Amino acid sequence: MKLYKITDQNNKTRAGKINETVWGPNVTHTASGSGTELCTDGVIHAYLDPRLAVILNPIHAVIVYPKLWEAEGEIVVRDGQLLVGVKSLTTIKEIPLPVITDEQKVKFAILCALEVYQEETFVSWANKWLSGEDHSGVVKDAAGAWSRRANITNWSDPHTSAHCAASAANTLSEPGSEKVFVWAAYTMNSATWALAAVNKYIDLIAILDKAMK
Repeated sequence: MKLYKITDQNNKTRAGKINETVWGPNVTHTASGSGTELCTDGVIHAYLDPRLAVILNPIHAVIVYPKLWEAEGEIVVRDGQLLVGVKSLTTIKEIPLPVITDEQKVKFAILCALEVYQEETFVSWANKWLSGEDHSGVVKDAAGAWSRRANITNWSDPHTSAHCAASAANTLSEPGSEKVFVWAAYTMNSATWALAAVNKYIDLIAILDKAMK
């Protein structure tokens, strides 16, 4: 099955750690462990969609300057569409990183949150933001209000998804700097994480298609 893998500029994952792995054209690695649980030595992580590989990097691999590889492997475990695990993965060739704008990332976060959180004021704010009607400072109030209602330590709380989406939108509205946009990406990813905890079977790829139109 065609999959996707993120590495650093030296073709490495987990660089400097005991399980550092070097990838490259037509390079195959096999998991050393016997289980089939994600985030263990029983599987190797990969992605179903190149855009998800890039958009989820800040909460998974956390590689500052990533490379993206087209890969092949047979899925043995998955966390919805967030992440999949294979026993053996072959990186076939490097491919260009998809270009996803900060606004598209925030749209993705908001659309994810709308899948799991239907509180009236949030839905009203979200629809206005998505339509372009209102990108104003009201986002700050929204983010604060939903933060107070959210249990930030519980990623399965739908309030958390709403808070993260509003925080991403708020950050995007602030004067630009690299750190601001990194934080916007992180809060967007946190919204996705919350969404997956609530319902792992929501079609994240379809939501991303909509966000990038």
